[in-house]
Order: sequence, then structure tokens, then C-alpha cells
Amino acid sequence: MDVEGLIHLTDQQENDWKTKDPAGYQSAIESGVYIEEDNDLYAYDVLPDFLKNTIPNPGGGFDINLRPSEGEHGQ
Repeated sequence: MDVEGLIHLTDQQENDWKTKDPAGYQSAIESGVYIEEDNDLYAYDVLPDFLKNTIPNPGGGFDINLRPSEGEHGQ
């Protein structure tokens, strides 16, 4: 697994992960990409989607969510 950078989770984020995705949380600990004592995560890709939506990817890049515009827009 590639290390993308250090992510420090808040206590709330950790608790949400632990309660909503306990298997994924435990797997991240066992594989060594999440250090529970420090709330430090070393691989963004192991996060469940509900947390990815709240934590920027330290590896760069971003998602753009497009929605249809209302009305006419000039160029």
C-alpha cells in the first residue's frame, strides 16, 4: 500500500469510523496504516467514503462536483 502522507484524524472522526465501519477501522490498525494512539493515518485510500468527503486528500488532487446551471451564462 502506498503511503500518501500523514492525516491526523480528530477524535470525532475516529469515533465515527470506529462505529460506522468497524471492520475497516480494525483492518487499518492491523495493517499498520492507522496508529490508534495518535489518530495518525498514513493511507487515505483506506478511509470510508463518509470520511473521505470531510478530509482532503494529502496526495493532491480534488473532486469537482458539477451540477446543471440554471439560466444562461455567457462565455
